[in-house]
Amino acid sequence: MLFLSGNNFIGEIGSDISALKLQELDLSINKLTGSIPEDIVNLKNLKILYLYYNNLVGQIPSGVGMLPNLTDLRLFSNRVFLAHSLQSLENIQNWNIFRCPTTTCPVSYLIRSASTKSSTTLWCSTI
Repeated sequence: MLFLSGNNFIGEIGSDISALKLQELDLSINKLTGSIPEDIVNLKNLKILYLYYNNLVGQIPSGVGMLPNLTDLRLFSNRVFLAHSLQSLENIQNWNIFRCPTTTCPVSYLIRSASTKSSTTLWCSTI
C-alpha cells in the first residue's frame, strides 16, 4: 500500500512505479502532471487506484481494465480520457472518471460492461 494523498507532489508519475508490488496506490490530491504511465498495467496485484485531483492528461492506458484485481478506479478532476480500445472491465466495481470528453468516452460500452455487476458504480460525465 502506498498512500501519498494530499502532499502537493509535482511532476510526472514515473514508469518505475510498476516495479512496486502494490495492492493500493493513492496519489490523489497532488499536482501530478503528464499522462498515466503505460507501465501501470504491470501492477497485477493492484486493487485500488486513486489518481483524482491532479493535472494528469491523455488516454488512460487500455490495459487498466485487464488488471485482474482492480476493483476501484478513481481518476476524476484530471484531463484523462478512455480509450475506445479499453479492454475488459469485469473486475472494476467502482469507477469515478469525471470530466471524460464525450468524443472519446465509450459510455455505452462502460454501462454494458458495468451492468454485469450489481454493485458497480459508474461516474462519467462530460466536460
